[in-house]
Amino acid sequence: PNLEINIMACPVAKALDVEVRLGLPRSTTVFVGEIPSGWSERDVDFILDACGKVKSWLRAADWETERAKHYGFCEYQHGVSCL
Repeated sequence: PNLEINIMACPVAKALDVEVRLGLPRSTTVFVGEIPSGWSERDVDFILDACGKVKSWLRAADWETERAKHYGFCEYQHGVSCL
């Protein structure tokens, strides 16, 4: 049998198509601010992952105390995760 596959039915393919049409970069880094002081890295990861595939995450830390600050930078695999 001849099976036709509609690649645009896949959410990731749709997202990539939107990236191309809007001229968005393949990956995008965004500033993430006002992270509550009680949040663990696991809490932050959960929220960031809800937006898209995380390529890298860097939470700022105080140089002297090594305590996490209330902001960081997240690089997403696909630019549409930032929309």
